[in-house]
Amino acid sequence: MVRAWRATRSPLYDPLVRLETIRQRLVDQARIRPEMSVLDLGCGTGALVLLVKRSHPTARVVGLDVDPKILDIARHKITAVGADSSCAAAPSRRPASHRRPSTVS
Repeated sequence: MVRAWRATRSPLYDPLVRLETIRQRLVDQARIRPEMSVLDLGCGTGALVLLVKRSHPTARVVGLDVDPKILDIARHKITAVGADSSCAAAPSRRPASHRRPSTVS
């Protein structure tokens, strides 16, 4: 079993670890403060949304993406960990009532 895991997952390990390091640096450099609003444009499967929420639990985090199937994955991941965040399909234009986010990633 371990051998099978190494054969299939080992080539991905270093790139994935580097990607997590890059994401964490991005979150650190954003200087997110408590209660800030964070918009993740092109949120994909929600990895950055979840990282921001873990690092800054009081931040309001919203992810937008154009791919509904990817958004389903993101929503499932967010629900599975009980995070208070959301992901939505990117609208073609910004609604008039939409507040400007404090940070966009």
